Amino acid sequence: MSGETEPRILFSVVLSDANVIYSRVLRDYVLYAMTHQLIRVLWSEAILDEATEHLIDNGVLDEAGARRLVTAMN
Repeated sequence: MSGETEPRILFSVVLSDANVIYSRVLRDYVLYAMTHQLIRVLWSEAILDEATEHLIDNGVLDEAGARRLVTAMN
């Protein structure tokens, strides 16, 4: 071996809260990192429910849009 090291695989698990899911920009960055296998993102149904409830209440999404978001994330 000529000083070369084997590549290290770094993989972090992230628990996403409703604030990250609510923010389109943060959600997109986190899901992008997940699709490129840079991190593993976890959330619960309660977290998704809280985020979509606020997205609907604030007029960001309607019920159908919230269902599509949940379906796409799951």
